Amino acid sequence: KDIRQIGPDMFVGKVDQILSGLRNSGWIVIKRELLAEKLATW
Repeated sequence: KDIRQIGPDMFVGKVDQILSGLRNSGWIVIKRELLAEKLATW
């Protein structure tokens, strides 16, 4: 995969790949505001 985790809740990769990866692994994104903030800077 082109997703690399660089911290407890930080991921580097293409937005669509990250979101589908989180869905596929069954993770619940609790820090949605933080995620949205990061996505907005890409």
